[in-house]
Amino acid sequence: MSKIKKQKSTAKKYLRYLVYTLLLALIVKTFIVDTIRIPSESMMNTLLPGDYIFVNKILYEFGTPRTLPLTSIPLPYLSIPTIRKPHVNDIVVFEFPGNLNEWEPSEYKLFIKRCVAGPGDSIKIKGNDVYLNGKLLEKPEYEVEMDESEFWNKKNEKINLLFPKGTEWKADDYGPIKIPKEGDRIALDHENIKEWELIINREFGRDAVDVYDEAIHINGNKTDHYEFQEDHYFVLGDNRENSLDSRYWGFVSEDRIVGKAEIIYWSKKNRQKGYEFTDLFKSIRWDRIGTIVQ
Repeated sequence: MSKIKKQKSTAKKYLRYLVYTLLLALIVKTFIVDTIRIPSESMMNTLLPGDYIFVNKILYEFGTPRTLPLTSIPLPYLSIPTIRKPHVNDIVVFEFPGNLNEWEPSEYKLFIKRCVAGPGDSIKIKGNDVYLNGKLLEKPEYEVEMDESEFWNKKNEKINLLFPKGTEWKADDYGPIKIPKEGDRIALDHENIKEWELIINREFGRDAVDVYDEAIHINGNKTDHYEFQEDHYFVLGDNRENSLDSRYWGFVSEDRIVGKAEIIYWSKKNRQKGYEFTDLFKSIRWDRIGTIVQ
């Protein structure tokens, strides 16, 4: 009997260790460090499809879980600032804010892009050059340069519109546009309300903008101005020929930013047709494992 009791005691002890370990891992993943897999070519050649990234979640803020643990079901989110705000050239992971006609995305998705402008900044894109507050922004080391306008003209014809609505910009001839910051106040009229309607609705989390009786109404109140409630950011993919980013669906509000991409902890080529198990070792990009994301 004593031997059986001892075995049961040992089993309970290991079970407790397992529960504590899983709980600690869940806490770390929820509040401190998360992981993300790069699925597309939008950040080439800085990040490649099949790269696995550690994401620093505590650098920008400390907050409640964004989703129900182990699911992608979104939860109400509360946070407090921590070390610093996102900087220009940070590679940030964020909740996709929705397509051009959506104030709320149809499903919860995480995106990863490079921050190129922050609250209060002005940005303009001309060909392969990005101008921040009138000055040429230094290009990322591994940025993929886009071909000239033929590619983008075709893509714009297919997509039809860039952000914001009402402009005739192209993806390689974009702006200038000012990034809203908390407390910024803009005048509204029947001409520019189309440009700002999407961002205002996203700040309220619903269809808050309406135009009737020849007047603009926000949250049911007639007005000729709006004061932004949040800081916003403008993000681009390093591979801009193959990146749906702020040019297409707008700014990223600060509360949607999850964290900063820090380290590639694993990397392997995506599985190709005819892939054999013996090719697994060859598919691993050993030179990328452990490298800092820049």
